Amino acid sequence: MEREIISHSPHSAAEGVPRRVDLDWVRIAAFGLLILYHVGMLYVSWGFHIKSEHRIAALEPLMLVLNPWRLALLFLVSGAATRFMLGKYAVGPLLRSRSSRLLIPLIFGMLVIVPPQAYDQIVESLGYPQGFLDFYTRHYFAFGAQFCRPGPCILLPRGVSPGPTAELSFDACTVRRLVQPRAVRVRVPARLLARPR
Repeated sequence: MEREIISHSPHSAAEGVPRRVDLDWVRIAAFGLLILYHVGMLYVSWGFHIKSEHRIAALEPLMLVLNPWRLALLFLVSGAATRFMLGKYAVGPLLRSRSSRLLIPLIFGMLVIVPPQAYDQIVESLGYPQGFLDFYTRHYFAFGAQFCRPGPCILLPRGVSPGPTAELSFDACTVRRLVQPRAVRVRVPARLLARPR
């Protein structure tokens, strides 16, 4: 069975370089696991931002199996993609491109997606009496421990998705290691480094 190859977008600098479809499928699987994991967090016994009153004890072993793999797969795909992109682009343009593609979703998530989640957590945990707009304008960007109870404080902002942050940090680490190699050598099978034909 031959692997399907899809060419890069018109924005690609190197024409004719095949796209790693296998990495796309690993990324799709990793995001699928990530979504299922976060939905499952509503129904397990350990802490999460928002909890359902219904617990599913049978779900907990599956969640424990998924836990170490969900972000590790994203790191793997991000590092492999960065390694292949370094073969086509100079370091500066690559870092600018990756930063613009990842920082915009990160900022959008912090400003638009996370605040309702944090607000729901404050309402559910502490009975916050004010509305969302008051919470967003007065408390969300305060970066302090203004929501404390007899237990631990709820610090804001929180709950930012690790996806773009993880990819940015991993990309920077990968680029730094590839540009300034250390004396440490790792034996990687040649078939993993070979480009598909």
